[in-house]
Amino acid sequence: MSTVVPVAIPRWQWRVFAPDLSWLTRRLAATHTGPMTWSEEVHFVCAHSSHHAWVQHDMLELRWRKQTDADGFELWDTILKASAPFTRDDVKRLYAAWGLSMPEVDDAPVGLDRLAAVPAVQRVSVTRGAQALRVHGVSCTLESVAAADRPSLQSFAIEHEDPSVIRHVLRDIGLDTRSNTNFLQGLKTALGMGPNETGR
Repeated sequence: MSTVVPVAIPRWQWRVFAPDLSWLTRRLAATHTGPMTWSEEVHFVCAHSSHHAWVQHDMLELRWRKQTDADGFELWDTILKASAPFTRDDVKRLYAAWGLSMPEVDDAPVGLDRLAAVPAVQRVSVTRGAQALRVHGVSCTLESVAAADRPSLQSFAIEHEDPSVIRHVLRDIGLDTRSNTNFLQGLKTALGMGPNETGR
């Protein structure tokens, strides 16, 4: 069932993945705002699209990358939210965003298996642990990400309405020389998929 997406200010995002970020964890230990929380998620990875779709707690969310600035920071916006079981219209909107022909589905409720009904879309189970941080008053997360049967990765992510604020935090914690890798691209890399994107 589709949900109206509330009006919200899109936020600039920056993220890095690495096998080990223990040095950063130690450095930011005093900035933790709560315990590590764990979630089981299902991500739908379209080989040629930069749109990011995933299901968590029976809620489908689809985000698209609106803009990338000169520093590689990315502006993301949610364009679809829908709760399970999904409708034919939900599937139609999802596949249209990916630039794919919609698979054959009837008007009955649609399960997760039908969201990855073509070879170009891969369903990936992800276990994610997230530790919330406040660095200079800015919301950040340290994460543990395990996709399918691949080794776990660690990730640090930051988002804010103002990219100059992100830039300041990254300089302060020593990450300003690292390249931005969004969650979907990090997932594709972990799965051995190349950056084959059409811009959708």
